Amino acid sequence: MLQFHAVFPQTETAFGASLMTGMLLLGAFNGCIFMPYVADKISRKWALTLVVVIFNIGAILQTAAVNYTMLVVGRTIGGIGVGTLVMTMGKTLEQMDEIFGDTSGQEEQDIMRRAVRAAEMTHRQQV
Repeated sequence: MLQFHAVFPQTETAFGASLMTGMLLLGAFNGCIFMPYVADKISRKWALTLVVVIFNIGAILQTAAVNYTMLVVGRTIGGIGVGTLVMTMGKTLEQMDEIFGDTSGQEEQDIMRRAVRAAEMTHRQQV
């Protein structure tokens, strides 16, 4: 984190860190708002394709950021991608369950097991 704070000193303050997080959430909120309209107009498949491009643009901007403003803009654009993907993936997974069986429930249980295991390992290392 020292190198990160050296390049982006604004992130050391509570406001700077909160702004980065807040802009990601604002982008996600906006993505959730406009995704149903886009999916209805150009189909869910092409809307997801468009959203992946938007998400990748945000990721590229964050990775290539040379100043704090570029980092926050990248987080906002990435947030749009996150929000739209979250908005759409529920229906997509529901349809996949009809085809492949109840896979999403199994994945969620596996993620939870891994999170609990990671917390347990972290606790053991601290003791």
